[in-house]
Amino acid sequence: MTFAIPNGLLPNCPPDQKIITSFIEGCGGKVFQNLNSELYSDVAIWGFSGNQRNLYSKTLNHFWFIDHGYFKRQPFQGSYEGYFRVTLNSWYGNNKTGFSSDKFESYNIPLSKWKNDGYKVVIVPPDNLSYTIIDESEWLDETLETVKNNTDRPIEISTRNNKVNWNDKIWCIVTCISNVQVDAIIRGVPAITTRFTNLGSLENIENPPQEEESRQLLFDLANYQWTLNEMKSGKCWNELNSLYNIGI
Repeated sequence: MTFAIPNGLLPNCPPDQKIITSFIEGCGGKVFQNLNSELYSDVAIWGFSGNQRNLYSKTLNHFWFIDHGYFKRQPFQGSYEGYFRVTLNSWYGNNKTGFSSDKFESYNIPLSKWKNDGYKVVIVPPDNLSYTIIDESEWLDETLETVKNNTDRPIEISTRNNKVNWNDKIWCIVTCISNVQVDAIIRGVPAITTRFTNLGSLENIENPPQEEESRQLLFDLANYQWTLNEMKSGKCWNELNSLYNIGI
């Protein structure tokens, strides 16, 4: 199938506007400064902030969510180097799986030896901004309760201000909408995600996903990120149409 050409809403932050305009240029759509009825059918959005939040519940057909890449992402805000992810009707992952490792391997990211000798569970909740988008205000409390019901291991809560100490002996990372799952798997640490990529389950936390299943997630996600030039040239849009050509 071929998707309708989306229009784009400019983000509030000027450095981020180039990203959305590059994607829309490659699609052949239009860019709007403010909310407009033409954005309510098929829309491309950068990030979680500002007017973007008002569009998620209003989009009638498809929304394309653009954000920092899973791997080799832009090194700092305002930089246009690196990769940006594009997901369909989702804030993080896509449901297609089974991709080869080819694109991931092209990034030359070393993978650490798989670890099963950790002892503690590290939970990484969504940040406050993500909570407002995904309607998961009770996620941390519910996750803590489920984890405690299924393991006696010590539990640590990690946030943006209290980052994961990868030198610790971690049994498993638990998250919802964070790229920490990717960071964990690259480092050989098992991860469970409760939404979007749905890797493993809290009820089976004593048997978290192992190397083969976890590495496959990396291979899959690698196929949903592009450089700014690939967006602007239309390569990204053409590949998205090809990747999703399974009757959504």
